[in-house]
Amino acid sequence: FVIDSDSVSSTMRSLRRFVPDALELLPAPVAPRVLPALREGHPNVAAVGGGLISGLQEADSLIRQGLDAVSTGNPQLWSLS
Repeated sequence: FVIDSDSVSSTMRSLRRFVPDALELLPAPVAPRVLPALREGHPNVAAVGGGLISGLQEADSLIRQGLDAVSTGNPQLWSLS
């Protein structure tokens, strides 16, 4: 959870010990603020934004801002058809 700068620092410290294939950043709307630090130190870690995504336009905007993917529990956003 990206709730404050301490949580970001803690995540970056954790990434020194273990580098996952992907990292989910919660809530998604603040994920773009963390991406530069993540990409600088770990450019190959996929960044997924999750939580508080209100619609398809927001999901698309988050992808354009650098997230590799978004996750949502809203069934209306699960299909693009």
